[in-house]
Formats: sequence, C-alpha cells, structure tokens
Amino acid sequence: MKTKVLILGMGNVGTHLANALNQAGVESDLQSSRDSLPELYRYSHIIIATKDDAIASVAARLNEAFESQSLKGAQIIMHTSGSIPLSVLTDTLPAATPCGVFYPMQTFSKGVDMRYDDIPFLLEATDLPTLESIKALAAKISPNIIEADSKVRADYHIGAVLTCNFANHLCELADDYLTGQNLDFKYLLPLLRQTVAKLSTTSPAKAQTGPAVRHDQKVIDYHLSRIASATQHSSDAQTSSSSRIASDTHPSSDSQTSSTSRLARIYTLLTDSIRKSHP
Repeated sequence: MKTKVLILGMGNVGTHLANALNQAGVESDLQSSRDSLPELYRYSHIIIATKDDAIASVAARLNEAFESQSLKGAQIIMHTSGSIPLSVLTDTLPAATPCGVFYPMQTFSKGVDMRYDDIPFLLEATDLPTLESIKALAAKISPNIIEADSKVRADYHIGAVLTCNFANHLCELADDYLTGQNLDFKYLLPLLRQTVAKLSTTSPAKAQTGPAVRHDQKVIDYHLSRIASATQHSSDAQTSSSSRIASDTHPSSDSQTSSTSRLARIYTLLTDSIRKSHP
C-alpha cells in the first residue's frame, strides 16, 4: 500500500505534522477528530493527534469504523502523546491491529514557522514490522529518531515540560512584570538565545549564572523587595478598581492572586533550589 496518512486532530501538533509530512512528499489528510471518519482503507497510517484524554475515545471510534467498513485493521494506528502509554490503543483496538506512538518532542504553535528536520521523534510499536514502518515515516521528516517505550517517553516528557513549558511560563511572568514597569520583554530575547545556545556545549549545571549561584543575598533581597513593591502596587490598583464596581460574585483566591505575587514565590523557590544545587 502506498504511504498515505490520516491525521485526526487539527490542533498545534496535528497541523504541524500535516505540514511536515506534506512538505516531505508524504500525502497526508488533516481533519477534526470529531468529524465523520472517511473511508479508512485509503490510508496506510492513522495518527491520533488530540488532547491526551481524547485518545481512547478516538481509538474507539476507529474500532467502530473498522467494523462498519469491514476492514481488518491493516492500517497502523498511532498517537502523539508524550505521557500516554501505547496500551491506550492496544486495550481499545482489536488484538491484531498494528499500533504505535509517534511522539515529536517539540513545541508547536499554529502560524509559527519552524524547522522540522531536527525534531526528535520518540517511537514505540507493538511489533518490529510496525516499528520499522513508523521509523520510515518519521525519517521523512527528521533523522533524529529514538526508540522509546512508554516509561522512557514519559521521562523525556517530564524533561520537556520542565525545559519548555515551565521555562516559557517564567518568560510569561517576566513579561508581565516588565510590562507593569513599562519595560519591554524583547530586550531579554538575546539573553534567552545565548542561554539556550550555550547548552549545546556545556551542561546546565555548569552554565548556571546569576545571584543565586553566587549566593549574593543583597541582590536577591533587593529583587524580592522590588517584586513586593510591584505586587503591592497591583493590589492597590485592583482594590481601587473593585471599590467602584458592585458585584455579588466572589472570585476565587487564584483569580485574585496577581502574577507578581506568584513571581515572588517562584523567585524564592528557584533561588533556594539553585543554592542547594550549587552550595
């Protein structure tokens, strides 16, 4: 069968995978996982690129479609999750169905151009022929291929969350703080680029810099005092605004917590962690 891919899920991952495969010359169709399924016999590979908690339900729909379309499940069914095990497919689909995981360890955002040829693909499959087929598909996009079972993939996903999602949230907090001081986050971008670039040649531990690793308590205290001042200013502004608005609703404590107060706690927590790593 000619390689043709159906991608179910039109979010960030699904959209970029469709672009990457089509750019590589692999015919790929992209559709919402909630739409009616097409004639599945036309596809060699089906990728479920949905939120983690929707994978099982989409797999169940595929199972029903195989039965209604009188198919024997020759298509390879894959999901793209970092932390959901392969068993979510094997427990739902017939035993003979070739299944796999096609996890691109990268951050994706619609409308943001990116390179695809250096993305690490973490792959897993129910059997060797299926694994080889998935490898061949991934190799159309990137040579950076890693065989990883569900436990190894989950550990890499934890690392990905720490280095990408959490790091980006720190940037969000920095952006909020600087915006509150009428300053521009863009001037930190060269610093971010250099921070990432030097990790190609040295370990994160050796690359660590800043007042925490120097145990510079005066600077740390000054930073925290500045953050506390910004938090108080934000609180005063919210109180002033609230006093002019009559409401019967009571917002949760989370909604009342400003980004600057969260920043103070995170700054203190990370400072303590860095000090313990660099006594």
